[in-house]
Amino acid sequence: MRAEAPPPGSPASPRPGSPPGPACAPTAAPRHRSGSTSSSDGSSTPRQSDGGDAASPPPPPAPVPVPAPAPSAPGPGPGPGPGPGAGPGAGPGAGPGAAILAFRSVDLSGALDGSGYCPQSEPVKRKVYAGSATLGRLQKSLEKSQHHSLRLKADADVSPEDRGGAGSLQLKLAELRRERLQVEAKVREAREEERRRLDERAQAQRQLTLLRRQMLVHTIEGLKRSLEDQSARLHEAVYDSAADSPVPAPPAAALAEP
Repeated sequence: MRAEAPPPGSPASPRPGSPPGPACAPTAAPRHRSGSTSSSDGSSTPRQSDGGDAASPPPPPAPVPVPAPAPSAPGPGPGPGPGPGAGPGAGPGAGPGAAILAFRSVDLSGALDGSGYCPQSEPVKRKVYAGSATLGRLQKSLEKSQHHSLRLKADADVSPEDRGGAGSLQLKLAELRRERLQVEAKVREAREEERRRLDERAQAQRQLTLLRRQMLVHTIEGLKRSLEDQSARLHEAVYDSAADSPVPAPPAAALAEP
């Protein structure tokens, strides 16, 4: 008697393409013994089959249960929130137990291929940036204080003679500066005086031109009046002489014409 395999739709056989679950394991097909038969009274009689015992298929191996991944330890502090690229699809190493492969700031470009992102690293990076800025300010202040101390030391090393020479030099410089200011003031006053003189000359020239124009107008008006008077006198003289002289009579030959 040949053993029959369970049908594909039965719950005993796994569905093709689906992984076996960890809780339930597929059961093996029932094996039938062909060497003995049992009767109703409880006695068994051996029975020899024609082809011997039928070869049954071996049972499939039971699936090995996979342990659940341990939860990852929290970072240095709670971050502001998952940044871009965080999530289940952030990269091949972005699982809960995966190691941090690379850091990426929020304001930078997209994540590189094959790199993970840890939002808990943002506070650490901010602290690092603030510490570097503070360190730079401290270095600058130290450099300034060192330069000031070196300058004070150099001033302390100067001898009194040199200090006296420096004081006299400063006095000479102050005197030269004062003389230069006085010369500049004199030059400025001379320029103002020259400008004032030029303005007065131009104003006098304009007044002289106006006077000449007025004199010319008065002269022309006087000549016009004198000419009018002369013409009136000549007109009167001509009319008076014509009225005093008698008109000559025409000759008789001119009157007696045929």
